[in-house]
Order: sequence, then structure tokens, then C-alpha cells
Amino acid sequence: MNSLDLIRDMQHEQRIRRLGRACASAHAGGDHDAAMTHWEQLREAIAERSPSQVARMEARMAQRARRQIKSALMLAFLHGWLPAFAVTAAFQVLSLRSV
Repeated sequence: MNSLDLIRDMQHEQRIRRLGRACASAHAGGDHDAAMTHWEQLREAIAERSPSQVARMEARMAQRARRQIKSALMLAFLHGWLPAFAVTAAFQVLSLRSV
């Protein structure tokens, strides 16, 4: 992946956010036709994401889920809800690395 592709993907995500805000604003203002137009544009923009962009987004989501699992396990351990061996076993089973 080169820098230009990353910049294009970033600009595309900015466009998607702008369309989402425009859709929400039109809907809140009671302009149903404009909201529908922005919604259709938003839907099309989301469908136009590049495969590499989608792959990066999915990787970030997986990392986020793994961090949440780690945090929940450590929180449970620190509150005394889970013994250390259960946390260690969960880390091994889920192939989680250090906190």
C-alpha cells in the first residue's frame, strides 16, 4: 500500500462522514427528500471503499475486540471475579499477548 492510496482512502472516509452528517442534519430538519438523497449518496460511498481500506478497517475492529477482551479479563481478575489461572488460560486459548 502506498501513501497515495492511504490519502485517497482517508479522503474517502472524510466524504463518508460528511455525507452522514448531512443526512442526519437533513433528517433532523425535517427535509425528507434531502435526507433520502444524502442517504443514497452515503450508501454508494460506503460501497465504493477499496478492498485494502476494508481490510484495514476489519483489522482495526479485530484489534479493538481483542483489547476489550483483554481489559475485561484483567478487570475480572483485579476485582477477584476470576482466578489467575483462568485469566492465563483465556489468554492462551485466545492467543492474546501481554496486557
